[in-house]
Amino acid sequence: MTTSHHTTSGTLRELDEAQCWQYLAGRQVGQLAYVDRDGPIILPLNYVAHDGAVWLRTASYNHLAVHLPGQRVAFEVGLYDERDHSGWSVLLRGRAEHVLVRDLTAPPGWLDAAPWPDGTRSMVFRLTPSDVTGRLLRPRDVVPDAAHRPGTVQRHATGQPSPAPHG
Repeated sequence: MTTSHHTTSGTLRELDEAQCWQYLAGRQVGQLAYVDRDGPIILPLNYVAHDGAVWLRTASYNHLAVHLPGQRVAFEVGLYDERDHSGWSVLLRGRAEHVLVRDLTAPPGWLDAAPWPDGTRSMVFRLTPSDVTGRLLRPRDVVPDAAHRPGTVQRHATGQPSPAPHG
């Protein structure tokens, strides 16, 4: 017996690996998570996704240069719309490898591109993920009007909104 629910709100679905790489290719900034001597840390970084890897650059004197080589990391990229409760997220997990310039096979022209923050970013890392996952949340069928605050729109079994009870 098959049960069917007719609702269009907040459909969450998994992305396959090819879709994840398509989403990654369309952005320039992600968040890198790793552990240093004080515990977990998450930093925003600009990146390039190319040929099954994510390429990151940093200055040779900064925190990443000291703590990142050879470490297992997580890298997340996403885009969210708080108005209609939709968005997507891609998560990569793997080891950050320091790549020497003489061994570099980075995307063409990437090293010539200016990083967002000022300064030289000559240390290169490649994240070749062991795990690539992603999720897509389709827009909700209801966008609350100005009179509703978060959490005040509720749904009947039909999926139609009803005002929250007044107390």
